[in-house]
Amino acid sequence: MTGTTLLTNASLFGMEDEIGTFEEGKLADFLVVDGNPLENIAVLQKTSNLKSIMKGGRVFKSELKKSWVACRNRAQ
Repeated sequence: MTGTTLLTNASLFGMEDEIGTFEEGKLADFLVVDGNPLENIAVLQKTSNLKSIMKGGRVFKSELKKSWVACRNRAQ
């Protein structure tokens, strides 16, 4: 889904102050996946591929900071 789609849906339900964009103070559900589930849905079956999980604004899993630090250190 694109940001435009999310905001349009939020507007339809009168919830654009709560959802629809990634902004501080808004609720969000999203996954950060190592792989492209549009090309291979099986990437969602391995929990090690799920790098970040957020539901209703609550983080259930996040490996992003560790990954970002590792990438930054390799670049230096």
